[in-house]
Amino acid sequence: MKKFKLGIIVFLIISIVAYCDDSYYYELLKKGAFYMQLKKFDQAIEYFQRAISIAPQNFEGYYYLGNVYFQEGKNKKAEENLEKAIEKFPEDPKDFNARINLAQCYYSIAFVFLVEDEVQKALKAFEKCINLAPNSLVGDLALKEKTKIENRMKTEGKMLK
Repeated sequence: MKKFKLGIIVFLIISIVAYCDDSYYYELLKKGAFYMQLKKFDQAIEYFQRAISIAPQNFEGYYYLGNVYFQEGKNKKAEENLEKAIEKFPEDPKDFNARINLAQCYYSIAFVFLVEDEVQKALKAFEKCINLAPNSLVGDLALKEKTKIENRMKTEGKMLK
């Protein structure tokens, strides 16, 4: 199941990078995503940090860096970077691509919250993802995860953190 989730996150990352132009910033992101796929996290981190230093106003570097840290089990660093990525967006973006990208950020941070046993925060992040991107791959995946958690909570008969 963890491999499936990792595969989805990598797919989402590659889908964002695939639509980027060939500027130096996006080349750094592409190289970082490449090393991330190979599980060469130190190299991936280096490229994502370089991308952030070039364009700190963009969300992508923080998003990818957060996902790398998550894969390494560095959940606080993952959360910090994913929150920075989320902060780069307006609260309710009107542009479709921005909504999908922001939804992907919430989807990723929801898993960080789950690993940290912050289930209520994860449910809220999944809900934001669903509201931002209904009837999309990421929205559907978030709905599936949210429903699974809620059903487990009902079955266990207790509220989780």
